Amino acid sequence: MVKRPTDLKYTSFFNKLATTLKTFLESCDYECKKKTLMIFTDMTMDSNMDNVIIAFEEGIKCGAREANGIWRTYLRLNSGSLPEVDISLPNTVPKLDKYFPNITQYDQLIGKTNYKKSSNKIK
Repeated sequence: MVKRPTDLKYTSFFNKLATTLKTFLESCDYECKKKTLMIFTDMTMDSNMDNVIIAFEEGIKCGAREANGIWRTYLRLNSGSLPEVDISLPNTVPKLDKYFPNITQYDQLIGKTNYKKSSNKIK
């Protein structure tokens, strides 16, 4: 089915799906259908059909319009949280020099001729 997602609606399997799943798949374009069928396969191998339907319903309620949103909802519902990504940060914050923008050209464009240079500094 993943190889020919547009032919899915002509199968008996599609007719047995829950209305939520049918509606979601019908609203998808070709690439979205492929990805949705791939995650659908992963979800059904990992869990039962009831959990898959709940994940689709919750995902749609939360505004998911593509396969990744449904997958994230499924992970959140089954593991309690989303998988955390490790981010490596440096031990120190870099020291930045003070920056004083020169906006005199902009002042000239809008016709402002009486300006003070000290007002252009950011403190």
